[in-house]
Amino acid sequence: MGMIWSILWNINKNTVEGKFQSGVAELGFIYNEQLGYYTKEMGDGTTFKLPNQKMPDLLDFSLDFHAKHLDYYTEIRDETLWLRWSGKDKDGQNPVTINLLEGSLSKKEEEDLKNGTELSNIIDEAEKIYETVYK
Repeated sequence: MGMIWSILWNINKNTVEGKFQSGVAELGFIYNEQLGYYTKEMGDGTTFKLPNQKMPDLLDFSLDFHAKHLDYYTEIRDETLWLRWSGKDKDGQNPVTINLLEGSLSKKEEEDLKNGTELSNIIDEAEKIYETVYK
């Protein structure tokens, strides 16, 4: 059984790490070695960020990255917003969480931002990025 697991893990490791690396290159992300993550500047101080991804060790018995997320930072209405996509929920959706770096949003404010035009293009772009690097 150990030999089979080792083979499966190695094949999967090469597949998911390769997809991640080709995805970040295709999408124009740049690796910041000092900070340990990939960034893609969108202009006007807005940035997408992805963690550097490596498969967990063989004996971790996992076939996927532990932390599959995408962050986005932007200024809207004189507030710095942090948006995070962390994977699909049980309904197959890729929900976004919206936070203020200082302070907090009510559920209604968060829903208004998600459904408003200010973030709709960003949310669409983020979903494409997430699918490209993690699926």
